[in-house]
Order: sequence, then structure tokens, then C-alpha cells
Amino acid sequence: MRYRLLIFSLTVITIHLTAVAQNGGYSLFRSFTVADGLPSNHIYTSVEDNKGFLWVATDAGIARFDGKHFQIFTTRDGLPDDDVLDVVKENNGRIWVNCFKQSPAYFDEVRNRFINSKEDTSLAKVKGTTIMNILPLTEGGVMYYNENGSWLFQHGILTNIKLDKPGFSTGFLIQKNEDGSFITFNIGHYTPMILQIKNGKIIDTVPLENCASPNSFHYLVRDNRLFIISDADARKYYVYTAFQTSPLRIRLDSVSIGEPVFWQGFTANYFNVISKNGIVHVLDKDNFRHLFQLSGNYSPNSLYNDSKENIWISTVDKGLILYKKKQVEIFPVPDNFTNTHFLSIARRPDGTLLAGNFNGQIIETNGKYFITHQLSSDHNTNWQRKILILQNKVFSFSEGGDYQDFNHLLLNATGLRSSSKTAEVFNDSLLIEGNYGRLSIINTHTGMMTVLPSFMKRTTCIAITKGEQIYHGSTDGLYKFDYNKRTDDSLSKRHPMLGERITSICSSPDIHVWVGTASSGLFVLRNDSLFKIFSVKEGIISNNIKCITAGRPGEIWVGSNSGIGVIRYMDSPDDFTYQNLTINDGLPSNIINEMLYNKDTIYCATGNGICAIPANINITRFDIPVRLTGVVINNNDTVISDKYRLKYDQNNIELHFAGIELGGHFNYFQYRINNNDWQKLDANTLNLQLNSGSYTIYIRAVDVNGNAGTKPLVISFTISTPFWKAIWFWLLITLVSGGLIIGFLRKREMVKREVSLQAMLNQKKLTELELQALKSQINPHFIFNCLNSIKLLSHQQKHAEAEKYLDNFAALLHAALEQSSLQQISLQQEIHFLENYLSLEKLRFPDKLNYTIEIDKSLHPAQLLIPSMLLQPYIENAVKHGVAPLRNRQGLVQIRFYQKNNALIAEVQDNGNGIEKENHDTKGTGIGMENTARRSKLYDIETRIVNLRTVGVNLKGTLVQLTMSLLLK
Repeated sequence: MRYRLLIFSLTVITIHLTAVAQNGGYSLFRSFTVADGLPSNHIYTSVEDNKGFLWVATDAGIARFDGKHFQIFTTRDGLPDDDVLDVVKENNGRIWVNCFKQSPAYFDEVRNRFINSKEDTSLAKVKGTTIMNILPLTEGGVMYYNENGSWLFQHGILTNIKLDKPGFSTGFLIQKNEDGSFITFNIGHYTPMILQIKNGKIIDTVPLENCASPNSFHYLVRDNRLFIISDADARKYYVYTAFQTSPLRIRLDSVSIGEPVFWQGFTANYFNVISKNGIVHVLDKDNFRHLFQLSGNYSPNSLYNDSKENIWISTVDKGLILYKKKQVEIFPVPDNFTNTHFLSIARRPDGTLLAGNFNGQIIETNGKYFITHQLSSDHNTNWQRKILILQNKVFSFSEGGDYQDFNHLLLNATGLRSSSKTAEVFNDSLLIEGNYGRLSIINTHTGMMTVLPSFMKRTTCIAITKGEQIYHGSTDGLYKFDYNKRTDDSLSKRHPMLGERITSICSSPDIHVWVGTASSGLFVLRNDSLFKIFSVKEGIISNNIKCITAGRPGEIWVGSNSGIGVIRYMDSPDDFTYQNLTINDGLPSNIINEMLYNKDTIYCATGNGICAIPANINITRFDIPVRLTGVVINNNDTVISDKYRLKYDQNNIELHFAGIELGGHFNYFQYRINNNDWQKLDANTLNLQLNSGSYTIYIRAVDVNGNAGTKPLVISFTISTPFWKAIWFWLLITLVSGGLIIGFLRKREMVKREVSLQAMLNQKKLTELELQALKSQINPHFIFNCLNSIKLLSHQQKHAEAEKYLDNFAALLHAALEQSSLQQISLQQEIHFLENYLSLEKLRFPDKLNYTIEIDKSLHPAQLLIPSMLLQPYIENAVKHGVAPLRNRQGLVQIRFYQKNNALIAEVQDNGNGIEKENHDTKGTGIGMENTARRSKLYDIETRIVNLRTVGVNLKGTLVQLTMSLLLK
């Protein structure tokens, strides 16, 4: 191998640390530790992914941070080891981790877990016994390397670059050349050198200057540049760039840090160097100009700046430190001053600030010097509640006493120490003081204190308006004292809300009076009437108001236990916008006890120091994205998607999501289902119990200023319908039911046809019986008897009787022929037929036969129907078998018709000798009783034949009783 000439173009950049800005406009915001959800306080590195999550590598797993919540991933979630030394993001957004002496692993967003060598066998090929190193490649993919060479993961393909020359091993690839070769450097046993390799073969080399062995330097590769720092000179970096081939040529620069280096790294904006003294040096990544430095009570491991210009410092034992661009100036206090919970604040004309705390102290500072004034008191409570500056004098007010210029005690009208709750400037020589009793006025020239004739109230706050009106609040409401009239008035009688506990009052130049309450928000008064109420519903930060101050025209600042709310309006508070400020925007504390406006600046006394806020501060709208981080269906984790098709019983759904805003401005979530109204959701989990159907779930984040995200997370669910509710099931049921119904109808039709056929057969039988009855009625024996009787009457010269007999006989035959064609006739027709028939029989038996026909008066014979020729066979039997055989007594046939229980009863009774057995026909000629019985059965007529001898001793004969339906004509 020929060694080619190394051409160095050497430029030395020396950093003068004394001329560097200390913090670069950044201020320490807060730290995150295990108490906030981190798995460990030992942090190695961090990186932001394409969705805005911050990934934090620790020695106890890796955490994914959305600005509010940490989600922890460990070996249970696919990590090869819980000791995660590094985390990087490749160009396509995939997150890779480097765990202690383990094969690589990457994060699968769909499965929400890490994929290791057990699940992706290509990862298992990366083996070794030393610590692995990882680098995201500029052209995409990542690279690992250890003593076994370099391993490239690009486009799903694993490539191992291993040199075939003993003692040589590649480190990170520095540059890929057009001819397919690579620029790298040797980390083997030989002298470190730059290598040009192709297909695993070394084709050119250049030795590295000032590096005696691979163990004598530390290095970093980024953007086709190699950074080397040797142990021999740990204050200077050698930067190798502008690599050219044929022959191999390199440009060499150097960067002097000025102190021994511990760690170095690149972020999107900076080249960062951490010294062994724990100072983080931040340099321009292109020209290496020193920008600023950060340090604190922590041991830094690495630095990362996110897409919102926040800086995250990973520490060895203090967790994750967050620095933000400073918008709020926080006034420093000495390290030995710990009483930083301030209640009151004032400002001298020269800009010096005064602030009083809970410990009877008033501090004086302009940011450069710090003076503490300790006010003496024998009172248990010496809270410095109010500081006023008038005529270049400082007046302080507390339960422990009122002071002028920190040491001159002010006495009340009785010569005793005054114990105050608050005070306010009345004019250029008078102060109004509020205590546990009446209001008092203090003359600042004489120091004299005079009691005013106000209500006896515990005064909590005071505001002075034009016209010398003194508004004072108490625990039971708002009062107004007219200084000129010396009268006091309770305003709670104007509106019950003004009877709330009043905590602060402020008057604005536009005649409005602003009143803060302990729990009901902020009231606006116009002409002493309640005009408007601001509460959390309108967007202010809290309903517990601690202080109010008027800023620029149309601007009110409201302090609370939750931060500051700024209300801005034009002509009326009805038309307003609001903005909330919290520690996330640089406040030292969310507890705001008092505010002071002066020269476009708001000065605040807070629960953790004092600060100054530009009145024109503008916190940008945070369009916070929402990401789905977990889906649990019926208590089982499932893959993450935006569309789900589930079975009907997979309807117990739990969604986990994150509102990603690393600056901490996320407030809460809102969700809605389909096109329903938005619902507030304070947690980051949504539990759903869905019925069958299609649903679209929308989830959006709302920032601290009430701005809702414009691009909500959208997830759709389709829950299948149970088979017993499905359309196909009911179609099947309908078809089956239809088949059954059709079968039933067919069967019923068949039965109906059978019934109809049977009815036809019955009708045929009935017709046959009718014909048989007709034939029986006109049988030759009956006709012969009638004709013989007529003949006999003619021989006896009884022509008139013979003629009458013949007329009756003709009428009988005519009726028989006419009625034989009818199934039913009227009862009246039946009676006429029977009378005619019996009259003929009486001509035959004039001395034996008598008959009667009785009809119940309730019956109307002409309107009732009965079967034709129904009774004639029974009457014929009565005459033939009952009357004709009698020898010594007259015969009698009785016919009766009456109604009983909605039925028609017909009875035929004779007084003959009776029948042998009941319900049994006696034999004889005439109409056959068998046909008569069949006919009665067809008409559903109940027939009863009784031998009267069995009923009574003196009774004789036979009774035939027919019971039939009462049918109207």
C-alpha cells in the first residue's frame, strides 16, 4: 500500500471564554427527576422524534416525554437492556437505541414497543464484547460499530464493513464517495489513521496527527467531519474536513476550548462541548464560534436543543434540566438567601425594587446589588403585606407594625403600634390603611394616623378612584367609603355576588372597578353595578384571585395561585381576549401575590422570587398535536392504527394519547364522538364502551390559553353487529319465517280445502237426506192412506169433507215439494206445514187424535229460521206409534216452541204407551229416524227422547225435545 502525501490546510480558532455571553438569553426553567416520572436521575442523552416526543435515555430504561407525562419503556417493552447509553433518530424518524453491550434495537410505532434481535434476526448479526457506538447517517439509516467492524442499517438491509487486514478496524464512516468507497478511520491496534476503503479493502491511508494510539484520543463524526481530541491536549479539537481522493487529501482545523473536555456532541443548531469542570460550551456548528455557556449545580452528560429552541441538559444524578429562552427577567438573590416567598413589591423612581416576604424582611435590589432590611416586631405574624413609596419615603405594612424607612415605627391615634393588612396611596401626602377595624388615614408629613368613620371590618384590600372614593374589601363583601361625605356603603345589597370574600381591588382609567374574589373569579363593576364576571369559563387561569393591576390602556393583569391572566379589551370588557402566563413561560412561581405596573413592565412578587415581565409579552399560540400512544381492547394491548374493524364483543376500548408540547403549555384534552359536542378530558386516557356501528373519535389538545388544536387526532372504529342483530340474520329469519308461514298457510289451505270438501260431502249427504225425506214424505203408503180416506168420504156422500181433505192433501204435497229444495225455512212456515199435516191425520183418526201447537209469546215465528221439515218425522212417529195403537182413550199430540238460554227448544209429546228405551227409535214406517238423526247432527241439533213413564207415575207417552241455535232470518 502506497502512502500518499498528506496536505494540511491548518486554521486555528481560539475561544476566549471571558468574552462569551453567560447564558445566551436562556434561563433555567426546571428539572425533571424520578419524582416527575423519569425511570432514573442518571440521564445519558435525549433526542426529539418527528412527532415531537422527547426520548430520554437512562440507566433504567428509556422514557418518551410529551411535555407533561413520561412513558417508560424497559426490557418488558423490547429493550435489549435497561441501561440505554444512547438514543438517535434516523432521517425517516425511526428511533434507535444503543444499550450496554447489546445488539441494536429500534422502536416500532405500530406495536408501541422496541424490536430487538429476537424479533428481527438481522439485528442479531451485530455481535461483540465491547461497548457499541451508534451514529445516524446523513444519507439515511444508522451505523453501529464495535471491535468487529462497522454495521450499516439502510433501507432494511444490513451491511457489515470489516477490513481484511489484521490490526485494522473501521470506526464510524465519515464520507461515502461516488466510486462506492468510504472514508473512515482506523481504531485498531496500529497508529490511528484516515482510511479510504472499498469492498472491505484499504486503498489509501493518511495518519492522524497527535494520536499515538487508538486509546489516546476521543472522536466524533458528524456531517462528513471528524473531530479528534487527544488526551495529550484535552483542550483542543482537531477537525478533519474536505476529504478528497486520488490521492487522499484532507483539510485540518483546530478549535481551542480552553479547559479539559469531558464530552462533545452535535445538535440541530449547535456543537456542544462539556468540560470536565461541568461547564457546557455551546458553539456554532458551522464556524465553531462560541455562543454561550451553561452551568449549574449539576454534572452534565450531554446537551440537546429541540425544535422549539428549548435546551435539555442530561445530567449524571440530577435528572433532566430544561432551559428556555428568557422572556421574563428573574431578579437574582444571593445563595444564602432562602426566604424567597414574597408578598409585596414596590419600585423606587430610580428603578430599585423593594419586596417584602413572610419573614419580616424587605429586600432591595436592582439586579446588581442585594440589600436585606429586617423589620423588628414582637408580633407572631410579621408578613410584609404592602410596601408604598411616597415622597421618597418607604412605608411598609404588616401585622407586626407599620414602618417608615424600615426602622421608624408608625403609631395609631392611641399611641400604640398599628397592625395592618393593607394600604394604598390616597394623594401626594396621604395614605389609606386597612386593619382589623376601621380604615385609617396616614399623613406622610407628620406621621399622624387618623381613624375614618367606616364600617368595623377586617380590611383585605383597598383601591382609590377618582372623586376620592375608597373601595375596600373584606371577608364578607365589598364596601365603598366616600371620603368627602365620610359615609360608608355596602355594595353587596346591589348584587349578592358582591358579598363574596374580596381579595383584591383595582380601578382602571376607564371608570371600571375590578374586584378579585377568593373563589368566584373576577368581577367588573360599572357605576357600582356588577357588569361582568370573568371565571375559568371565560378562560382566566383561576377563580382564586390574589392580586390585580391595570397595565396599559385596555389591559388588566390578574394574579392567582395558578399564574397570571392578562385580559385585553378595546372599548368594553365585553369584547376581550386573554392570555395566561405560568412557570412554563418563565415565571419563577405560579403563586402571584402582588403585581406592579411601571413603564411597560409588570413587576411581580411571587412564591419564589421577584420578576419583571414586558407588558407586550406575547406567548404564541400552541397548536399542540395529539398522538396515539396505546390502544387496549378488552384489556389486551393491540397495535396502534387510525382504523379498527372489531368484532361485536370487542367493544371495551381504552385509548392512551399524548398532547405533545415540550415547553409545558399543554393544558387538557377535548374529545368528541362522530359529530357530537366536544367534551373536556383532563386525563390522557379515554375509556369507551361502544355498541355495534361505525364511530369516528376526534381528540384535540387545548393549551394554557384555551387554544384548541386545529388538527385533531382521528381514529375510526367499526364494531360488527352480532349475528342476531345483523341484517342477513333477520333476512334469514324472514325467509325461514316466510317459508314456515307459507307452509302453514298451505297446510291451512289444505285443511280448509278438506273442510270445504267435507262440507260439500256433508251438503251432498244432507241433500241426499232431504231427498230421502221428500221421498219418505210422499211414499206410496202415505199417499195410499190419504187417497183411501178421500175415497171413503166420497162413498159416504161426505163430499164437502172429501173436498176439504183433498185441498189439504194438495197443499201438503205442494209445501213438501217447495220446502224440500230449501235448507232452512221460517218457524212460521214450519208451523203451517205441521198444522196441515196434523189436520190430514185427524181426518184419518177423528175419534182418536187431538193435537195442540203452543208458541211462546217471546218468539217471533216469522223472523226465526229452522231446518225445513224438521219435526214432521217425529210427529208422524207420535201419531203412528203413540196415538194409533190406543184403544180405550183419546190420543193427544202436543207441539211446543219456546226460548231457553239463547236457544230454540222444539218439543213433540204424545200420550201413548211410550217407547221401550229412551233415546232409541221404535221401528215403523214413514221417515227413517236414522236419516233424521244424521240430519240433526249436520245441523248441530241436540235431540232428547224421554219415556214419560220414567218421569212420573201418572205420566204416559213419549217426549221428543230438540235444542237448536236461535237463528234470525
